[in-house]
Amino acid sequence: MKQFLIDKPVFAKLAAYGPPLRLYSGLILFAYVLMHFINHSFGIISPEAMEHANRFLTSLWKYPPLEQLLMLALLVHFILATARLVRRRSLRLKPKEWVQIVLGLSIPVLMFQHVLGTRVAEIVWKVDPPYERVLVDLAVFRPDIGLLQALSLIVVWVHGCIGIHYWLSVKPFYAKARSTIGVIAVIIPTLALAGYASAVSTVLARAATGGNAYLSALITQSGRTAQSFAFYSQMARYLLVITLLLAISPFVIRQVRLLFDRVRRTPTLLLPGGRMVRMAPGATVLEALREAKIPIASVCGGRGRCTTCRLQCRAGLSELPAPNSVESAALLSINAPQDWRLACQIRPQADLAVSPLLPANATAIDGRRPGGLTGSERQVVVIFADLRDSDPAGRNQNAL
Repeated sequence: MKQFLIDKPVFAKLAAYGPPLRLYSGLILFAYVLMHFINHSFGIISPEAMEHANRFLTSLWKYPPLEQLLMLALLVHFILATARLVRRRSLRLKPKEWVQIVLGLSIPVLMFQHVLGTRVAEIVWKVDPPYERVLVDLAVFRPDIGLLQALSLIVVWVHGCIGIHYWLSVKPFYAKARSTIGVIAVIIPTLALAGYASAVSTVLARAATGGNAYLSALITQSGRTAQSFAFYSQMARYLLVITLLLAISPFVIRQVRLLFDRVRRTPTLLLPGGRMVRMAPGATVLEALREAKIPIASVCGGRGRCTTCRLQCRAGLSELPAPNSVESAALLSINAPQDWRLACQIRPQADLAVSPLLPANATAIDGRRPGGLTGSERQVVVIFADLRDSDPAGRNQNAL
């Protein structure tokens, strides 16, 4: 049976460009989130300070070139990240990988109401509500959504930080700078949440003092109408269904692929010591070893950056496709010979015999070093006996 659609050559070529595009699009989104959080932190001073800072931070992304770049990055990042999840043949992942996936899929579900009520409303109804108006929406009219946005702030930040961690984990400076970066990663969302909470407290106090007159003035100033509220309510229902479907779609598509895989012959992976692992069609060697619960190093999470999952191909190398650009660059950085490949990048279509070249506990520093383990595993016994000067007292008696 022919392979499922995503394994066709055109998708294989797209997958080769996926890692750098996913990284660059993620960095663009992270830059936007960072500036947005810094903007929130000005709420510690006042909502007016948030509004003033907004001109130099968040509002910059409303200019057409930057906004188009941001939308393109969002679309590319979501498609490539979802495609990577769909393409996985094994879901035996590290806990932080699962955290990143679950948080990433939950972001559209958590954030669509906020985006709909701010940027979409601005474009459709030609309005530009001040920060104070948005805060009133989240604190007075819909406090449930206000709490949801506070949760969304944490979800988005943790998801982005895990991606940044995987990107920097193979950099030489990261081991020394990790503690400092970790402190900064905690301080920024803390200040953002503090600013958000402080600004919400301010508008609640103003609403309690000014009453309906204060709220009516804000609604009139922002240009909101009954039609805009009706539009928001209707679109919110549609987008809730759409975002939930997007969140579960990768797992549904994976199940469909499993049905196709069951009727296909699968290649065999031969390991040192004679152990054999049956591979799922289209799976990487890294996925197959994880599925078989065989420990293998992978500092970068299978992104082809750290080279800790390097293998020596003892048989079947000629049946493997040529290394893609990501794998080629990684192998070149360690001066790898022709029979070395990365377990996270190769997807055997025929039987393959391999030997891991680094131990399962290899670190990022090990990945930057050329070379690897050689030989084969054997049980050995080492006996060492040292009888020199074992009985000096006895020798002294004989001498007498």
